Order: sequence, then C-alpha cells, then structure tokens
Amino acid sequence: SSSKGDDDSGATERQGSNPGARPDSPCNRICTLDDRDVCIGCCRTLDEIVAWAGMSADQQWSVVAALPARAAGGNCGLGWRKVVQ
Repeated sequence: SSSKGDDDSGATERQGSNPGARPDSPCNRICTLDDRDVCIGCCRTLDEIVAWAGMSADQQWSVVAALPARAAGGNCGLGWRKVVQ
C-alpha cells in the first residue's frame, strides 16, 4: 500500500484503457545498489526488485509511479533520467 495515497493516481492514469496491463520493468541494466539498498539505475529498492515478478499489476504501477520522485533527489535513475530530460 502507498504511504502517501497519491502514488496510485498516476499508476491508474498510465494503465489507460487496459487496467490489467503491467508496466515494463524499470530496470535499465545499471544494477548497482547504494548504501540504502536502492538501485542507482532504476530507483527501486532491493525488496521491490526481488518482489517485482510476483507483484500484481497495481503494485507494479505504484512502484513505477513513485520512481520520478525518488529520482528527483539525484541519487538514482541514472539510466532513464537521461532519456526523460
């Protein structure tokens, strides 16, 4: 579940007309964890990475929705942030 409650809104929006659709994995093959066990490539936590394949679509979308805020700190998202900027 989301700690702020606002993560799910963007997730639903991205699902479009197919609410059961799963997002692509945010992995960009820069698989290096920082001292907080957050991947510097995709901004997911180690727990999220391990659980990804077993998550429901809604859970995956919630993780994806949280990534831009995590990357805003500049400590992760090295692979996909370059594409977005």
